[in-house]
Amino acid sequence: MKTNCFFCSREITNPICSKCNFGHLLLWVNEKPIDFADRMKIIKKIKKNLFVEGDNSLDCIICHNNEVVVCTFCFFRKVENILDGLNIPDEMISDFRLSFNFNIYSDYPQSFKSEGIEENSKNKIYHYKEHKEEF
Repeated sequence: MKTNCFFCSREITNPICSKCNFGHLLLWVNEKPIDFADRMKIIKKIKKNLFVEGDNSLDCIICHNNEVVVCTFCFFRKVENILDGLNIPDEMISDFRLSFNFNIYSDYPQSFKSEGIEENSKNKIYHYKEHKEEF
């Protein structure tokens, strides 16, 4: 019975599927002043990079319908990398960390670049210039 994460190979101890984690993330994203086009970039990158198939036999403890292949830590760490790649402001990254409290390993970097942000001050909508790097 395999119960290890697709990315980090650690044992999955909090079996929540990527679809359920994604649903929680969407609630957070929809509360933030992020331009619609950037929201779509975030969603597309998450679906492309985090919805993977594996051979785990764990069922999600929330929906009981989906297999759990990615641990919660890796899911949200990779989401944070995606947000960083879009130059999300540091205050939103901090809020993301507080909301999802996934930063459990002390060797994970804490600083992020906030260059390339263009703010529409009238509506407080942010437009992010995408980095060329992929995780």
